[in-house]
Amino acid sequence: MAITPDSSSVFVADSLQLAVTNAPAFVTWNSSDNTIATVVHGVVHGVAPGQVTINATAGSSTANATINVSQPPQIALATTGVTFEAPNGAAPPPPQTVGVANAGSGPLQNLSVAQVMYSTGASGWLDATLPTNASAPVDLTLQPKTTVLTPGTYTATVPVASPQATNSPRSVTVTYVVDPPSVLQLSRASVPISAQANTALPGTQTVNITNSGGGSINGLAPGTIAYSAGATGWLSASVTSATTPSTLMLTVLTTALAVGNYSATVPLTSTTAGVTPLNVVVTYTVSAAPVPPAINLSGTLVTFNATSGGAVPGAQQINITNGGGGTLSGLSAPISYNSGSNWLTAVPGSSTAPATLTIQPSAVLAPGSYSATISVTSAGASNSPQNISVTYNVTAPPAIQLASNTANFLSQATNVDPASQQIAVSNSGGGSLTGLSATVNYVSGSNWLNANVASSAPQAPSSTPLTLQVTTGTIAPGTYQATVTISSTVPGVASQQVTVTFERQATLANDVWPLFHFVSGCDGCHYTGATGVDGVNLDSPTNANSSLVFVTPSVSVAGFNYRVNPSDSTTSWLWVQLSAQTGAHAQAENMPLGCPDNGLNGAGCLTSAQEHLVAMWIQQGANP
Repeated sequence: MAITPDSSSVFVADSLQLAVTNAPAFVTWNSSDNTIATVVHGVVHGVAPGQVTINATAGSSTANATINVSQPPQIALATTGVTFEAPNGAAPPPPQTVGVANAGSGPLQNLSVAQVMYSTGASGWLDATLPTNASAPVDLTLQPKTTVLTPGTYTATVPVASPQATNSPRSVTVTYVVDPPSVLQLSRASVPISAQANTALPGTQTVNITNSGGGSINGLAPGTIAYSAGATGWLSASVTSATTPSTLMLTVLTTALAVGNYSATVPLTSTTAGVTPLNVVVTYTVSAAPVPPAINLSGTLVTFNATSGGAVPGAQQINITNGGGGTLSGLSAPISYNSGSNWLTAVPGSSTAPATLTIQPSAVLAPGSYSATISVTSAGASNSPQNISVTYNVTAPPAIQLASNTANFLSQATNVDPASQQIAVSNSGGGSLTGLSATVNYVSGSNWLNANVASSAPQAPSSTPLTLQVTTGTIAPGTYQATVTISSTVPGVASQQVTVTFERQATLANDVWPLFHFVSGCDGCHYTGATGVDGVNLDSPTNANSSLVFVTPSVSVAGFNYRVNPSDSTTSWLWVQLSAQTGAHAQAENMPLGCPDNGLNGAGCLTSAQEHLVAMWIQQGANP
């Protein structure tokens, strides 16, 4: 016994008739898996994809057949919706394809496009094609045929059919968006650019590019630039993107042009069909470069003089003006030192001209000559920097120098003034020796000396005089002393002193003889022709000098060779007589006679001051 056919296939939901040959008895049927296929009286019904064994039994005889159950051919679409977009009047958009596949088993053949169904508004605008006698897998090609439609949204249904497919037909919905025409729009159609000849390039100018219509504008690019007469090649143009929105970049390439006005036309094009190109007109104005500012200084040499230890010299000023055009700003005045350091300040009163630069040393240095350079600078000036040379001369402090520190005066008579004397005063240091004065300080006596000096003294060896004048007046004979202090008001200058000695010498005629004659009456005994008076004649200064000076006394006493021994009163016998000495030199003839007690209670006796006057006259040389 056998089943015919013993191997076959059937689709789900389809049936297959099997037959048994040489069956010895009545045949019964069963399926190995009723979820895949069932069998009734030899008719097999496909239930689900799979494989089953169909068994036939007749008495003790059996037979079987293998049956494969599969899905029938089914149309499967890669997508059920396609969208196109294009501007009105532009070229149709490019085609799109939809893959058609077999979602079942067995061949899916004789695929075709049934009638396309359009929504209201327009029809016939779509081509939908499959190859002739197409079998899956295959591509369905879709393409709008025109853009000449009223802007709006259109739809069409494209059915794909096959006689083998159990789900035939399957449809693709096509949406077609027709936009208003694409229109280039520029933020501005003219661009002015200006620059100064042979200076820095002006900045890049921009023009915004947009689409004021529908769709998108592609393939944007600047075309060939058309230049007006005068110059070419001075402009470059580019876009930041080939698709809107974009920016047109306009860059000037040179300022090395003659002064004047130039223009260029930049066309802006697109590869998008139906888009009208636009032009941008660039006007380029080249003006003459202005005269740059220039630093002008009222002076370039500054000198300061100072005395070491003295005051800082006063500030000096330099005026800064603009010798060019525009505005001279950003002024500064850095200092570089050629000798020394940090001894100078330079401060502009303003950073913009006109300005006053104040210059001043900040300290007094050790003696010497110092120099520095002030660089007046401005970034915008054509002649920056301009230099100022500063010299700082610091001299040693002034010093009082005297040609002599002593002065001696001599007078031998009352109211007879000795000649004035002068001592040279000079400056042995540096700087200026000013504010001089002379101050008299008396060691003995008073008001007998005048001292005068000029208020300033020149540099040595030149000098100015210190004039000293003694007024004798009625000052008693003797030796007097005073100091004259020469001082200056300049700080740090040491004073100097002159020691002045004034000797008012006693003379016989002016001082001693009147004492003998008018005070003591000595010439009452000692006169011409008188006897018993040791030959001493005091009736006149001349006779007195002749009978006293270097004359041997009548009384011989050891150590006393002369009545008056000039310059030594202690060995002068006259002094012994007048001073009324006692002891070894006591004499009965002390003069005036019997002094100090002459019986007249001292009348006519010399006072100690008068005795001192006689001693001084002898000590001073017994001047006649």
